[in-house]
Amino acid sequence: MVSIIDTFPFQSWSVFAASCGVLLIGVVILVRALAKLASRLTSSDSANETPAQVAARRRRFANLVLPDACVIPPPRVASRASRLVQMFRRNSNAAATAATAASSASSTAASGSTRTTPATAGASIPQLNAALLPASCTPLLCLVNSKSGAKQGQLALARLRQLLHPAQVVDLAKTTPDAALRAFAALPGLRVLVAGGDGTVGWVLNCIDALYLESSASLPQSAQPSAAHSTAAAAQQPRPRLCFQRPPVAIAPLGTGNDLARSLGWGGGTEVAQLHRVLERVARASVVPLDRWQVEIIP
Repeated sequence: MVSIIDTFPFQSWSVFAASCGVLLIGVVILVRALAKLASRLTSSDSANETPAQVAARRRRFANLVLPDACVIPPPRVASRASRLVQMFRRNSNAAATAATAASSASSTAASGSTRTTPATAGASIPQLNAALLPASCTPLLCLVNSKSGAKQGQLALARLRQLLHPAQVVDLAKTTPDAALRAFAALPGLRVLVAGGDGTVGWVLNCIDALYLESSASLPQSAQPSAAHSTAAAAQQPRPRLCFQRPPVAIAPLGTGNDLARSLGWGGGTEVAQLHRVLERVARASVVPLDRWQVEIIP
């Protein structure tokens, strides 16, 4: 009986194997392209969801959504017309108060009191009222790196603001994690979701450790300077205490490596259309302690 191997020379088998390899690579590339296309179509469909569909998804992680009553609305900004009227009034009175303005400008220039304060990195974060937070609510602070991935960060930012309260979704390209964590520090049962790569997760964890050390080292608000202190120290107001506890951190990997998220069981990547699944996992996830070490290499 003649086998099939004996009927083909060695060169033909090597060509056949190479052809099979090229065909397999082509199939893999085609499957990945179809998966990306399906993901884009699904993300576009999720962006066009009706309010009823979004509300139905919210019910599965309702304890993570920040209630509207806890968000203090920002102060009302004057319209452009009213600002123009105020500017016209100031300009009309400028001639009558020129001498007074010159004398006040010279006095304030010596004291330096006319210096303006730059805008802080957390100016876009609204104020929160922790007293109105329900007992069953464990609010989630989402820190999203909008620059992660090929526009995946921007899509994830828009999708999370659709699923949650927009005030609890922070863009790290505009606000630092330190400012966001300080604003949400008073909320009990706080959880944090980091949407980004390993660098973003490390950045947030370093800010959490720094705030925890600051909270441990800060003085209580009731502490008053003793009589032995100098007059300048006694006139100084006591520093308010920062009550901050390390919140549990979940990861929605959007970067390229995502080694930390993969080792912690959050996967090597997150599709924007499946972010509601991530929120469902965060709502029922158990808290596990994680040891972090700082290694210093001395040559």
